[in-house]
Amino acid sequence: MSIPLSKTALMRLSPDEIKNRLSQKGVVHPSQIEIQPLTGDASTRRYFRLILDTRIASDDSNTLMAMQLDEPEQGEMDWLLIQDYLANLNLPVPKVYDYFKEDGILVLEDLGDITLEQRLQDAEPSQVDLWMDKAVDLIATLQSKAVIPKSPAFERRFDVEKLMWEFDFMLEHYAVGLLGNPPPEGLLKKLRAEMTSLCTRLEAITPCYCHRDYHSRNLMVRGDQLVLIDFQDARLGPPQYDLVSLLRDSYHPLPESTVRKKTERFLQKKEALENKPIDREEFLVGFDLMAIQRGLKAIGTFAYQKTVLGNARYEPCIAGTLPNVKHALSRRPELTKLKNALQEALPPLQNSADLL
Repeated sequence: MSIPLSKTALMRLSPDEIKNRLSQKGVVHPSQIEIQPLTGDASTRRYFRLILDTRIASDDSNTLMAMQLDEPEQGEMDWLLIQDYLANLNLPVPKVYDYFKEDGILVLEDLGDITLEQRLQDAEPSQVDLWMDKAVDLIATLQSKAVIPKSPAFERRFDVEKLMWEFDFMLEHYAVGLLGNPPPEGLLKKLRAEMTSLCTRLEAITPCYCHRDYHSRNLMVRGDQLVLIDFQDARLGPPQYDLVSLLRDSYHPLPESTVRKKTERFLQKKEALENKPIDREEFLVGFDLMAIQRGLKAIGTFAYQKTVLGNARYEPCIAGTLPNVKHALSRRPELTKLKNALQEALPPLQNSADLL
């Protein structure tokens, strides 16, 4: 959510309505507000920067961020419940200034325009190393702190049913929708059997709290810290999940040497915080299984954006994700049947580049 969007991206409330409501709540008392539409993400939410003619005393800023939901929510909002949960654990999340429930608009702290992805672009190697350390450490901190089941995340998890739903979604929108290559019945049966076996192994891993979309576009840079955003889909899952999301990032590929180094850093940090040893080989097996499942899931999302929503912005990310899946499959000989079936169903997988 960083650059101005078309002026056709309209907010449900006028500047005067926003101004009056913020004044009534005592957040700030502006005499004028300018609303600037911003780019969003792959979701249906819209973002707007509110530029005020006075400063907010609590953080000495003259801007706020408005997040507009696709539709107002009737019940309690997961985003707010999870924000409150994480904030109470002293984890870095945006402040909430107001919630106009009937309009489906949240008024939030303005975190600026710099994502981790942008910070890493053209950065010196030492800076890349520093910021990746911060991102890895934050995952370990999140997992060690988020253990009390008082969040919607504890009511859902990455079980076989959910993981396989994501796999089927990929087949529908990538294999069929984008490639025009529907798997024949026999191949489809083989694919689903092998993938169900993989997902069963993932479900058996002791779960922990997962952000669920922990990548470089969902980490905002605020000063020398990272701040979590887009956490409303948090759920229980393998401890490898968020680490895979970060280190096998479709938006910012990393050298294999960096992936290995940061994985070990995460393990050491997690061991120190939780005072429990972690079996390296067992964890790395789970890392590869998770990289396969999550990589395929991401490809399905990118294809859906193109074929259903007509948004071509994410299609180039598919070519950057396929090598992650191919690499993880190649590292696990027991997955040869799955690898062969996937390459038959998804020809670009076989032809994708090798990781460096």
